[in-house]
Amino acid sequence: MAYQKIEDYGIINNMRTMAHFGVNGSIDWMCFQHFDSPSIFGQLLDENKDGHFQIAPVNENVTRKQFYWSETNLLGGG
Repeated sequence: MAYQKIEDYGIINNMRTMAHFGVNGSIDWMCFQHFDSPSIFGQLLDENKDGHFQIAPVNENVTRKQFYWSETNLLGGG
C-alpha cells in the first residue's frame, strides 16, 4: 500500500485518543488509550513495518471523498 497524501487524512477522536483516518478507509495512525499512549497503528510513518486497519470496497473504481461538516469537527464522507 502506497503512502497517501497528508491532505487525504482526517482526524477522528473522542477527546481522549485520536486516529488519522484516510480517504481510502484506512486508519494509518492511532494512539490508544490516551493521546500520550503508544501507537497501535503506525503505517503513516512506515508502510512496511507498522500496521493499519482498513475497511474498503474490493472494487477500486469508486469515488472517494471526505470532508469536515461546515463549522464543526465532524468528519463526513461519501
